[in-house]
Amino acid sequence: FEKSGKDAVAEIDMSEMYAQHANSVIRTIKLIDNTKVIIADKIEWAGDEKLVQWQILTDAEITLNGNKAELYKEGEKIVATILQPAGAVFEVVSAEQAEPEMKNAGYRQLIVKRTETGNCSEIEISIT
Repeated sequence: FEKSGKDAVAEIDMSEMYAQHANSVIRTIKLIDNTKVIIADKIEWAGDEKLVQWQILTDAEITLNGNKAELYKEGEKIVATILQPAGAVFEVVSAEQAEPEMKNAGYRQLIVKRTETGNCSEIEISIT
């Protein structure tokens, strides 16, 4: 964790959790000027299965526009923007589950999903 003025950066090594599919998974979370969060994942693949999926669970209303998603709740709005990879778009799917899982009634998942062909993937999302 590093902090400088209104900015902060934290890096999390998630490699152990994804060892079956990747040699390395590093998540970097940046807070910029106390107003913007950037979440960046860098994956170095170990095998042939290379499905990248980034998601958040929300009960907010979501409006999609390509690489941007606007989330509205209780009169407030946040905007999520895919910065990398180029050409990626958001999709929304229901988060509701069957028993014995939590039902998640009224919740949705905002998802970026891509199948990669190279040995390294990067996904970067800005939230303002």
